Amino acid sequence: MPGRTGLQALPDLRRLCPGMGVIMITAFHDMDSTIQAMQGGAADYIQKPIAIQELNAAVAKALRQREAEEDSVLVVPAPPGGRPGAEVMVGRSRVMKDVFKTIGAAAQAASPC
Repeated sequence: MPGRTGLQALPDLRRLCPGMGVIMITAFHDMDSTIQAMQGGAADYIQKPIAIQELNAAVAKALRQREAEEDSVLVVPAPPGGRPGAEVMVGRSRVMKDVFKTIGAAAQAASPC
């Protein structure tokens, strides 16, 4: 990359594409660069020449990490002044979206009680 290194570009890539796994590919493979890349949020750090199996493994790992993040569920405490014990469930996965749809549909249904 003319004018900057991949390590210099990494924070901008992470900011511009949050949640996207960044796989660093470099001709320079030393411990300090590897540590900087991983601490900077790189999903993996691969040295040239690239072994296709290593690249495939890095991509699969990055996809698994993203999928795990999407499947995560957070429980957020109720806002101040809210009902005690009324936590809010937050999730971004397909499964959680289906759960929220079911809750919404059930909430609108007439109850026999």
